[in-house]
Order: sequence, then structure tokens, then C-alpha cells
Amino acid sequence: MVKRFKKKIELLELDFDGTVTDVEHAKVGGAYTEGVLSDLVQLSQFTPQRVKEIAVEVWAQMKVSAHTEPWVINGIPIGPLMADPYLRVQKVFRRVIAETELEISPILLDRLITGPTYKHNYRLTGTRFWPNMRRVLEAARSNTEFCVVTNSDPSEVGKKLAKLFRRDKPDWFDEWRRTSLKGFAKKFMPVSGSVPGVPETVLMEGLGWPVYLHRPHYYTVIETLRAERGLDWNQMLFVGDIYQLDLALPAALGANVLLLVNEHTLPCEI
Repeated sequence: MVKRFKKKIELLELDFDGTVTDVEHAKVGGAYTEGVLSDLVQLSQFTPQRVKEIAVEVWAQMKVSAHTEPWVINGIPIGPLMADPYLRVQKVFRRVIAETELEISPILLDRLITGPTYKHNYRLTGTRFWPNMRRVLEAARSNTEFCVVTNSDPSEVGKKLAKLFRRDKPDWFDEWRRTSLKGFAKKFMPVSGSVPGVPETVLMEGLGWPVYLHRPHYYTVIETLRAERGLDWNQMLFVGDIYQLDLALPAALGANVLLLVNEHTLPCEI
């Protein structure tokens, strides 16, 4: 079935990890997971075998509770824990720390996981683009403007994208990278009362927590992209692989959204 939009799409906004790349590949999500588990061995002083045992146990539990147990920051549900390797290893991190004698406050633990732990291990990951991704991006540029908005460090994402264009780099790439690659979007950071014109939460049938829409850092990034181009929201198409992080807010603002479904997508999000 062909999707027909009410207005011509003037801006295509892509998530990066999981949307442009295959995060489940061993060189990507696998490398990230192994890096975090190695960090946990150093922090906990547990053996690598014990840390791995905890991880396997936690992941088995997560499969059972995928619809009812979200990723939580400051008491607010952010999205599904099972969505990708970066999220799945977070609960392992918390569980290992909980079994040690380390005293780390929940707020500091959140910052440790989403800050230095994520940034350090993200730099260690390889890159695995979806098949024909260069052709997809070049086709997108020939038909409309496109940008990439990511939670990750834009300099690291830029390096990864440069590998995609390492042969016969198009003359537009360097300028595009400077103006249309937006990082540190913090799609995972909700703040009450911070996004005009949309409710704070919405409910999804079959999901065990409300979806929080007020994510001001993400809103500022995408609102700036919209305003700079003088577009209406319905002239923009957002593509992502995690509905609650990538697409829920743009959809509430009136943008078009496209979810890339994978084996970890919750049925209620499709």
C-alpha cells in the first residue's frame, strides 16, 4: 500500500542508529554491549562470567516484561527497554551495580549510563549500514532535503557517514554534514510543561505506561529545522526505529511519521 501525503514532503528527517544503520550487528550493538559489560567488570570487581550471567538473566526477564516495564529516568517512563542494544544493556548496568556495595544515587546512575558510559562505548562501535543506504540517501537528496537527528555525538556520526561516502564523495556532503546533521538531541529527556501545543502524555492501547511527549531538547532541534525552512509540520516526514523516542512527538505536532519495524518493536506501536 502506497502512503499518500496531504502535502509534498519538503524535509525528510532520519534517525541514525537503527534507522540508517543495523544496530543489532555484532560490530555495532554487539561491540557496544561487550564494552559496557567490560566496564561493569571493572566497576563491580565481579568476574566477567558473573557479569555475563547477570546479563543473560536480566535479558530473559526483559523479554517477558517488554510491554509493562519501560526505560525510566527520574521516575518518568521514556520508552521500551528492549528496543535496541544500547537500551537493553542499561538494565544490566543497574542490576550489576545493585549487587555491589557501591552507593550511587539514581540520578547519578542515570547520568553515568546515558553520559560517559554511552559516549565512551559508542566510539568503540563499528558501522553497519543497511543495504543500499548510500543509494537511498542520494535518492532522497535528489527529491527533497533530508537531515539526520540523533542522540549520539554528531562528530562520531559524521565519521560513520563519511565511510558510507568514502568513494566518490559527493560535492554536497561536507556542507550537508555541517548544516543538516544534528546530534545530542536528547530524545530520551522529558520535562513537564515544556512543549507547546501537545499534551504531556498520550496512552497507547496494550502499552503498560503513558507515552511522554514533552521532550524539550528534541523539540528545540526539530522546531529549529522546521522554522529555518518555513515549513508546516505536515511538510516533514520523520523516519525512526523507536516510536516513543523518534516519532511520538513529531506525530503529535502534526508531522508525518514512518516507523521501521524490527523484531523488538512492540506490536502496540505498529
